[in-house]
Amino acid sequence: MRGSDGTLGHPFEEPTHDHAPRIRGDHRRAARRRLDARPAPRRAPPARLLDAGLPAVDVEPGARLRGFAAVELRGLQAAMDLTQVPELAPERLGEAKRQLAEHGLRVPCLGSSANMHEMDAAKRAAQLDEARRFIDLARALRAPYVRVFGNKYVAGVPRPAMLAHIARGLRELGDYARPKGVTVLIESHGDFTDSPTLLEILRQADSPAVALLWDAHHTFVSGKEAPEDTVRQLGSYIRHTHLKDSVPAGTGGGGDRRYVLTGTGEVPVRRAQRVPRLLQLRVGEALAPRDRRARDRVRAIRDGGGPVPAQRGGWRGSGSLAPPHSLPRFSSATA
Repeated sequence: MRGSDGTLGHPFEEPTHDHAPRIRGDHRRAARRRLDARPAPRRAPPARLLDAGLPAVDVEPGARLRGFAAVELRGLQAAMDLTQVPELAPERLGEAKRQLAEHGLRVPCLGSSANMHEMDAAKRAAQLDEARRFIDLARALRAPYVRVFGNKYVAGVPRPAMLAHIARGLRELGDYARPKGVTVLIESHGDFTDSPTLLEILRQADSPAVALLWDAHHTFVSGKEAPEDTVRQLGSYIRHTHLKDSVPAGTGGGGDRRYVLTGTGEVPVRRAQRVPRLLQLRVGEALAPRDRRARDRVRAIRDGGGPVPAQRGGWRGSGSLAPPHSLPRFSSATA
């Protein structure tokens, strides 16, 4: 994972004595010896989030100070349906929220497995029911987003009918989510990774509570798009991003990929991180002369060097780069 300084490595490593302050003057060597003689700082044992465990996420006290402000929830242990795990049952949600607050963390997004492509009535109802349960859980956790998939083209279904079917499901979920303060995000994933198709789906969904989770890996590898092109076309819908990296799995020329440490593969991750910030600046500078909030956000972007964290009720546009009242908000997760 990546720390707040942009470097790769374990996020909870203690600084070494090589980073101790350099002291000028005649007593520098004596001061250095005293520093080196200090006992190693005691580290609190890592606390497992929610006491049940996220296999890849350990959270230490003070994690927020080390560059982490949020954790996206996909599953707990082997359970991928978060609405069915005991640790997030209604009677235990208070404890889960207490532990998150104790570690200075929030939950920006819940990752459901609901697929909008199902044509069978019973299967579609089950998928929509799962998404609604995730929306209810998101509301309880004060998580602004729930991820769903378009996922697949169904054999024998014409493309226009398939896209309309997915859009109807998204609109139905958006109608359910909007009064709860939650936005439903379709992820660029599966058969739907190119901007023109995603834009068509989102425009047909036509809901202020439906937007995009931009998986920058999939739009680059499967959609064959540069990050700048994706954001140019879909930037007004992007609310949350997934960043990961990969290389070809073999030399045979097939399409299989092997995931690698973020920043060490072929995916232009740094460009994908940079372009939402540039979009925010471009919109903010256009609004700044007449909008004090826009001026404040432009200042925050420039001072912080990165995207402003997502907030509830963020802007949704219709493809233009001139939103009416605020700047687009983004949050991101790095694999």
